[in-house]
Amino acid sequence: MENLEFFPLIRVAAVILTHGFTLYLMGEARNGNAKRTAIIWFTVMSVCLSVCVVTMYLMSWSILSVSIVYAILVISCIFVYCFVFEGPVMRNLFVCMTYCTYFMLTVSLSQFICDVCFSSSQSAMLAIRSLISLLYIVILLCGFSRKIHVATAGIDKGWLALTFFSSISFFSVSAFSISNVFEFDDRMKYYNWLLLTAVLVTSAYWVIFRLVSLLRIEEELDSMKVRQKWLERELDAEKAMVDLARTMRHDMRHHNRIILEMLEANDAERAKTYLEEYEGAVAGAPPVYWSENMIVNSLVRMAYRRAVSSGVLFTADIRIPSSLAISDKELVSLIGNILDNAVEASSHVHGGFIDFSMSYHNGAVRIEMRNSVSGSIRFTDEGLPMTTRASGGVGMRSVRSLVDSHSGMLRCMQEGDVFITQVIIHC
Repeated sequence: MENLEFFPLIRVAAVILTHGFTLYLMGEARNGNAKRTAIIWFTVMSVCLSVCVVTMYLMSWSILSVSIVYAILVISCIFVYCFVFEGPVMRNLFVCMTYCTYFMLTVSLSQFICDVCFSSSQSAMLAIRSLISLLYIVILLCGFSRKIHVATAGIDKGWLALTFFSSISFFSVSAFSISNVFEFDDRMKYYNWLLLTAVLVTSAYWVIFRLVSLLRIEEELDSMKVRQKWLERELDAEKAMVDLARTMRHDMRHHNRIILEMLEANDAERAKTYLEEYEGAVAGAPPVYWSENMIVNSLVRMAYRRAVSSGVLFTADIRIPSSLAISDKELVSLIGNILDNAVEASSHVHGGFIDFSMSYHNGAVRIEMRNSVSGSIRFTDEGLPMTTRASGGVGMRSVRSLVDSHSGMLRCMQEGDVFITQVIIHC
């Protein structure tokens, strides 16, 4: 015979444990600090459990106490989820409400199975709900949580309307899930309506996630276009500086000859004045050459200036010919994305560094980028980093596409606080 006195307590504890862990897997650690995020989340879950137990005890384990406990649990989880995990609040609210919608569908499914197969046994219903919750956890651990992060990453706006839809879906499904709200003479008719609602909601969510994916790609492409125009302006400026440097280097022997003649004439004061004037003229000249390849040199110089201005130590070792069998546009996309991502990631690390190497051998260009990074980086199924500050989002997908078109290799990995990008491209 079922212990009806402690059954609500077991039920609430199971809900808190299973769904608390599920929501934790669905979230992304803020600022890459998984340990801190986990401590905060499970502390909140423990507090919720304590509050729920006290509430149910004070209200003598009544049905009303169970309703109050579930309200406390849902509100607490949604509120904490929105602010503890990475991402905009509205995006987190959308994800959380979506999960709550399908949880309520699970509640109805378990009720249906219990009514048909187990004579409405409450113990069987608890067991079925727990098994379904464990199935959610297994699915998330098998990589579905990564797909959620990829699908919703990189979009900061437009979540309000989606969250509104998700909330309406949650309340609609919840209304259907509470069987005593409706007066259905035929229980099968009720479950048919519930099934229809589940199909419609799922179809709507499928369309929404497709739109979100397209919206994310569109935003990233717009960002790339702006960045490409900026790179073109910077390259034009670099070309002018390189031309100036070449002109000054060509004229150097003439200046040296003049200074030598002044010194031979024992006119040291005039030679000093001439050197001071010449020094002022070359003060704006480019300081260092990394490569004879103008495109690569210009991109590295731009990255160097950005890195230095952010307090990042920048080193480069480039050994390539002045021209490569790859278009300038492809070269800008390849090197520009890799350097830009490294500067962006390392600029958020105190004492950050960038170590860039590039060489050419037997028709293949080899690139290795090592840069400091904060936190733990997640990777997609394609092996590309998901965190936009460390990876560049669509930028790295552009690199992947370019490398594949040249039968090359792209490898991204993290070793402690160092992010490593390795590229081999045949050209």
